[in-house]
Amino acid sequence: MTPLIDTHIHLDLFADPAEQLAEAATAGVGSWLVPGVTPEKWPEIFSIAERFPGVYAAPGVHPEAAAVCDGAALDRLRIHLAHPRAIAAQRRKLEERIRQQGFNQVMEAMAYTWFNRFMAIRYMELHGYLDHGYRVLSHPEGRGRPEILDHAVEVELPGLDRSRAIELKLDGTKDEELYRLLLLAQCDALHKAMPFLFERLGDETELL
Repeated sequence: MTPLIDTHIHLDLFADPAEQLAEAATAGVGSWLVPGVTPEKWPEIFSIAERFPGVYAAPGVHPEAAAVCDGAALDRLRIHLAHPRAIAAQRRKLEERIRQQGFNQVMEAMAYTWFNRFMAIRYMELHGYLDHGYRVLSHPEGRGRPEILDHAVEVELPGLDRSRAIELKLDGTKDEELYRLLLLAQCDALHKAMPFLFERLGDETELL
């Protein structure tokens, strides 16, 4: 039997959702989508998604909580949408694009887009055009890691989840995840100046 998908379950309301998930699994449920209806709930639902296989987070804002969703909250939402357990919407967009345009054409367009993004960032980092002053794709001393990784704790980018960046930096073993966080935040920061090249966080190109 094909596993069922529970598209709306508030696992954050349980002290420990393991029992509920196990019971649902015996009934044939294989995946769960946990909505986060206020900005304060977003970290919690992602914590649950990271703990349990098959659980995915759906951060958002309930209409009754719209009044507390300011610009800073929206920036945090864009960062959360880059989380590996929050790819459902991006995947649907990518699948639809492939269905309409064909796999080869979409892959070629994605490769071209990311090539142009990297070239733009490279030009800006060599000429000192990035506001934070650190290189994103290279190191001025020729080290085998981007300079921005060395300054992940103090770098300032609009929408960057700094607490997450600090956590990853202090861990010492998650440079790949940390770099992805920084790179996507950098691309998001460049959206205002070059929206034709850098999409806002949450775009399907992030999956590639």
